[in-house]
Parts: sequence; structure tokens; C-alpha cells
Amino acid sequence: MRGSFSHFILSVSLLGLAACGGGGGGSTAESGAAATGPVVASDMEARANYALRSVKALEANARGYTGRNVKIGIVDSGIQGTHQDFAGRIAGTYILRGGLTAADRDQVNHGTGVASVAAGARNGFGTQGVAYDATLYSYKLSDSSSIGYTDSDLAALINRQVADGVEISNNSWGGSPLVGSFGASTYMNGRPQIRDAYRNAVNNGVIFVFAAGNSGRSQVEMHGGAAHYDAILAPQWLTVVDVDSNLRETSYTNRCGLAQSFCVTAPGGNVVLASNSGGTRLNSGTSFAAPVVTGALALLKQAFPTLTSAQVVTRLKETATLNGLTTVSGCTINTCTEATMRNVFGRGLIDVNAATQPIAGLGMAQGAHLDGGLTPVEKARIALPAGVSAQVLAALGATQVAVFDQFDGAMFQVSADKLMEPIATTTRQIGYSADTAAAPAADVTFANGLSFATMTQADAHAFGQQAFWGGKLGLVAQPASARASGVEARYAASGWLSLGGYAAFSEDVEAASLGFDGVATLSERTRLRLGFSMAEGEAIGATQEGQSNFTFGLRHTLSDRVELFGQAALTRIDDTASGINTWGQTGAVMQDATLGLELLSDHHALSVGVYQPQAQVGGTAEITLASGRDLAGNIQYTTHRFDAADATAPGLFLALRGDVPGLSAGDFTLSVQQTPGNVQRTDQAAFKIGFQF
Repeated sequence: MRGSFSHFILSVSLLGLAACGGGGGGSTAESGAAATGPVVASDMEARANYALRSVKALEANARGYTGRNVKIGIVDSGIQGTHQDFAGRIAGTYILRGGLTAADRDQVNHGTGVASVAAGARNGFGTQGVAYDATLYSYKLSDSSSIGYTDSDLAALINRQVADGVEISNNSWGGSPLVGSFGASTYMNGRPQIRDAYRNAVNNGVIFVFAAGNSGRSQVEMHGGAAHYDAILAPQWLTVVDVDSNLRETSYTNRCGLAQSFCVTAPGGNVVLASNSGGTRLNSGTSFAAPVVTGALALLKQAFPTLTSAQVVTRLKETATLNGLTTVSGCTINTCTEATMRNVFGRGLIDVNAATQPIAGLGMAQGAHLDGGLTPVEKARIALPAGVSAQVLAALGATQVAVFDQFDGAMFQVSADKLMEPIATTTRQIGYSADTAAAPAADVTFANGLSFATMTQADAHAFGQQAFWGGKLGLVAQPASARASGVEARYAASGWLSLGGYAAFSEDVEAASLGFDGVATLSERTRLRLGFSMAEGEAIGATQEGQSNFTFGLRHTLSDRVELFGQAALTRIDDTASGINTWGQTGAVMQDATLGLELLSDHHALSVGVYQPQAQVGGTAEITLASGRDLAGNIQYTTHRFDAADATAPGLFLALRGDVPGLSAGDFTLSVQQTPGNVQRTDQAAFKIGFQF
């Protein structure tokens, strides 16, 4: 610092080296005037600025984070508005005091370089800034490398940034004394207007970034270290030390020292800068490390508009790293203590890519506010309704859902299909299977044609159908179902008509069903069945709470050894309202069908046919999912509605049953089934062999 530390007149300087030049850093991206496509590492502008690679800004740019609509204030010697990188991009200007030239002119050739590091345009010329799409404001301190100002002058400049809506204020200027060379009361009482202006700005969300200074000292300069004395500033205050292209501490940079809790590291040695002459130049200094951080913060502001400024700063500090950094004396995190490294580099080298990605894993909101807790995405998978269609899955893939970083509630988006847990299958293997047979545990028949049977742990579909299908029940396509126990009654009303009813329940899935049917024998060759059932839970093989089912079955003997058989079922699902992360359905109708031909010999039975797995043929499915959050942490939800009709093609099946050669008792079964694809069933072939003795 040139002059005395006084609340009347302060004399400080711009913090560049080599004729007070600007700093370095930048990133590839579109120009503020015209988009030029995604950032790629081979771009000339990207290659010109090693800082972009060092802090991994290119990766964040490539994901769309360019600082668009974020306001950056450059408090410096002005920005040369005629330069290609800034023409038409300076949204506002302000001069510290009368007698200075306009703030869109840079007599010192410092502020132009600083601005180019933070937000130089991606326009195919020279170099580019980390946040190339940001909105710039120029606040002019001086027309020379020295700055003289009163307490009220600087306070007014700080307040003007608040009035302009600036979100990040870059300050590549400063001077002695160093932090720690005077007490807190000197700072707090020596410049009350400036102190209050900084506090007001922080309370209004402004983040301040300061260069640490270029005197090679163990502490940062006073201005950059203000948060050491005033804790109110600390959450939104950063001071920056610099490294060269090898991530080695430069010989001139001040160290973090007492400011290490709010100090970070960025490249500032020998970087390409915009020049006030219209071209580019090379220079070094913490002046040019600071705007790398300013640009990074602009990317985070764009990426996380519902985080507070303090949260944004915390993300950048939390993801900074000491790995790869080397002190002037050769210390690394592997050869020296962490305390030694933090005294030099503070929180470490910023990593823009890591800061714009989840830190602690993503979670799904379960209530109205983030305070209600987040459930890790991997543990909060949402079960799809049975039979939901491939069309719904495709629509889910195009639906974005808000999920939140468990570190700080930062919002990210994923496609809704990534949050769903498909049911593995909804169709039972077709074939001659003992699993579908349901031998009665007790069977009582009365002379008047009335009979009762009880069954335990039988396939739920056996109730009401076993009497009609017998051993062929396994050849009829049915949704996979729970095992159930219950009672069935039948009444032979006449020689050609029988009526039945049943009640069944399953303790495993807390499901129950009740059904009625009629079987008509139209001739010696033809039998028909009409059935109606009601179910709650999964007793009939669906995950919905309530459903009603209509079934039509046919068995027609073509000859002594050939039988045609078929069944069609229509299931109406009860309407259910959607909730947060919960599916609801309206007017849902499910359908499944089978048509087959059985060929018999003395020792074998062969069945072939086509079937349609249970699929939804009508209705609307809906679910309420998080779509955003506000600054206060309140979660916004959107209800998504989908046409749930399925267009699943039929599949083919073949089933064989025969005697086991050489055994007087026992048989074997073979079944092959082609399953058409939709959300619940991958298009595939199933193969099964069984033996029964």
C-alpha cells in the first residue's frame, strides 16, 4: 500500500505484474453476440488459455454453463469497450470519482485483461473467458496504476454494484498492510462506511472476489482479507492466490495464511489476455487468477439459480483440491503436511467441473420442503404399475425430474425413466406345469349337485378356473400372481350348466379376491366359460389396489386327438389418485388373450399357439414428480399424465409333455415362449424344462 492506512484517503494499486498488466484464465464457449456451438478442447481460443483446462472449465462449458444472464462487476481500471471481446457487452459503467475517463475506456491496460479472463467472448479471436456469456459491468477506480479514494468514494462504488444487481464483484486491486499486521478493531472502526457497504452488499447476495497480492508474502493484502476481520463477509468472500501452468506456486504470489478458510487457488502466471489495443498480450499476477474464480462462480450461479450466494461459494470451496499443487519449495500434499499446504493454497485449486456436479449424491424430495429430507435416488425407485406400456416409458424418458444434491440441495435434472423400477415380468411361463395345477386339499360333493373344495398355497388363477381347464390351466396366458388359499363352491344347475364361486386370500401380499363363473357344455365337443372376479392387491397378479376382471374361455375338440382352446380376459383397474412419487390411474383397462391348439398321442401332448401378455389397452396414468425448488427450499411439483394404451404385438409359445422313457410313473415338460417387448417385458425367448414324478 502506498500511503497510510486511514479512513480519509487510501492509496492502493492494481495487482498486475509487468507494467501493471492484467491476469489470465478463460474458457471456450459461445460469443455473447452469436452462438458458435459447443465447447471443444481443440478450439483455438481454448488452447490459448491453459487456465481453462487447469480448473476444468471446459467440461462445465460443454454442459451448457457459460454464465448467461449472470452479472459480473469488474472493479478495476475500466474495460476497453472497443475490444472485440467486449463490444456491446458492457451493460453498465461507473467511475469512482470525478476527473476519471469513462469506465468503458482502459488507460492502464489492466481491467480489460481482467475482464477477458472472467468473461471474454468466445468469438474465434484471441482467448476467451471462463463465463463468456456473462453480463459485464465496469466500475473504474483509476486512470493509473495507483488508486486514491476516500471512504465515501469506495462505499458509493460498492453500493452502486448492489443497485446494478451485480452478483459477483471482481477486485484485482489492493495494497499493504497485510492481514494480521493490525487488529480487528482497526479494520472495523477505521473505515465504517466501507465496512457497512460491504456488509450491505453481502446481505444483498453479492459475492466478492479479491486478488491476494503479488509481494510474495505469507499473508494476503488487507482488502482481500477483510473477511478475516468481519465474519459477516466470510460466507460470500474469496481471496485468490495463483499458480503457473504446472500448478506450481509462483514466486510473487502472496500466500493464504490467516485467510485460508476463504482463500482458493487459480492459474494466473503467464496467461493470454485481451489488450486495450485490440489484440492480446501475455502477463502474470494474482490479478488474473482472481477473475478465473469470478468466472467459475458465474457458471455456478447459472447452474444453480436457487442456491444462495453463500451456498455457491461453499460449493466452489468444497470441491477445490490440494492434489497436484506444488509450493515454490517443492512441497506437495504427499510430501508435506496438509496444514503446510493450506497455509499456501487455502482450500486448493478450484475445480469447476466438480463444483457443477453432485457432491454428496442425488436425492428425491418426498415432501413440500427440502427440510423434509431427501431419499437417495438409488433407494427411492418408483414401481411402475403392472402392464404400463412402452409408450409411457418413452414419454418418461423425455420427462425431466428435479433431484437434489444431498450436500446443499442444489438442483439437478434426470429423465423420469431413470427413477422407475420396472416389474421384472407380468407374464407367467406358459406350459404344462405342475405349478399351475391346484389339487384340492379337501373336496366334498353333495347329492344335489353342490360341491365344495378348499385349496392352500395354489396359484391364485386356479380359483374359478381349475374346474374348467384342468391340466391345461398352464397353457393359458395369465399375469404372474401370488400364491393363495381359499374355498370354491360349484353347483351343477343342469346337465349343461354349472355355476361356481370362490373366495381366496394371500397373506404374503395382503391380497384378497372374490369370483363367480358359469361353465356351459354346448355339446360333447364344445365348452364355454364366463367368469367375473374382483380383487384387492395382487391376488390376480396386478399391483393395483382394486380391480374387476371378465374372462371368456373356450375348449373345442376337433377330433379325438386335437383340441382348440382359448381365453380372453379384460381387467378394469380401480381409479387411483397420483401422489408425490406415486402413480395413479384413471380408466385403466388391461387385456390378455391366448389361442392354442393341442395335439395328443398315447404318451405325449404338444400345444402351440399365440398369446398377448397382459397389457394396458386404455386409460391414463399419472404421477406427481418434483420439477424445481425456490431459494427458500420449497419444492415445486408437476403432475405428468400419459396415455397408457399399449400396442404390444402377440407372442408365440410351444409346450410339450410326455412320459419319461423307462419309468412307469412320471413325465417331463418342455416349454418355449417368445415374449414381445414393452416396458415390463424385454423382447426375448424363454425356455424351460421340467420333470415330474
